[in-house]
Amino acid sequence: MHGGFADGSNRNAVVDGLQYDGCPLVAPADPLRGLPTESACPSSFLKFVEGPVVLVGHSYGGAVITNADGATGTDLHLRADKFRDVFAADVPADVTRVMATAQRPFSASSFAASNDSSTSARTRTSSRSAKRHTFR
Repeated sequence: MHGGFADGSNRNAVVDGLQYDGCPLVAPADPLRGLPTESACPSSFLKFVEGPVVLVGHSYGGAVITNADGATGTDLHLRADKFRDVFAADVPADVTRVMATAQRPFSASSFAASNDSSTSARTRTSSRSAKRHTFR
């Protein structure tokens, strides 16, 4: 688990080396939104990991894994062996192998019925012209 002010990509060299040596690993992202929320991240992720687990935390990540307690909530992750095909088919395989290891979790609650609509489109007027731009 990475520390504050960073994401999993700051450990890409370590991930690449361990994968090269045949060590299966994952480096789930820490959302950096407060210890209770962050501690739920590895708890949710560990539900889907089979086999022995070694948790390693760098800096603030150590507090996160220390407080991982099986909290509720479900995070969605792409399986590493499917990551490239489903998410980044145009990216070289050696790059997506590391990307899959450090992918950000997607909260299953994002798909809840109460979250299925967005607010109205944003608009802005350019200072260079009176044209109106709509972003959807």
